Amino acid sequence: MSTAYTIVVPDSDLLSRICGTNDSNLDLIENYLRVPIFSKGNEISLQEDNPEIIRQFQHIIDRLMDEASAGLDVSFDLIHSIITGEKSFSSSHLKECAIMVPGAVKKIYPKTRNQALLIDAMRKSDMVFCTGSAGSGKTFLMVAEALRLLLSKEKGGIVLTR
Repeated sequence: MSTAYTIVVPDSDLLSRICGTNDSNLDLIENYLRVPIFSKGNEISLQEDNPEIIRQFQHIIDRLMDEASAGLDVSFDLIHSIITGEKSFSSSHLKECAIMVPGAVKKIYPKTRNQALLIDAMRKSDMVFCTGSAGSGKTFLMVAEALRLLLSKEKGGIVLTR
C-alpha cells in the first residue's frame, strides 16, 4: 500500500487559491501526475511512493505557492506552464522567460518550449523572424514583450510586422 505525501500550506487563503474553484487546479495536477490528490484542512496530499512523482508534485505545489504568495493569479495557464516546463525545460528557465508588463496584474508564461525559445530570441536579438501555425501565440508574446520593453523604457520604439 502506498503512503501519503503531504505538503502543509500555511495560509488558508493561499490554499484555496492553489486548489482553485471546486479543486479544479488540483484536478489538472492530478490528471498530469495520474495519482489522486486531495486537500484536508491546510494540507495537500497524494498517495504515492514513487520518488519522481513526489518530486514533481513538490515542485508544482512549491511553484504555485510562490506565485500565489506574490499575488499572481493561479490559473490554468500558470499550471500548464509549470507542467510543460517540468517536462521540457527547467523551471528556472521558465521563470526567466515570464513576461511581466509594467502595470499588469499577472505574468505571462510561455506554454511551450518553442514559446520560451521565442522569448529568449526576442531578448537576445534586435530583430526576430518567427513562423508557426495560427494560434500558437507568436503575436501575443511579441506584443507582450514589446509592451514590457516600451513601458519599462528599455526601448524607445518597436516595429512589429505581420
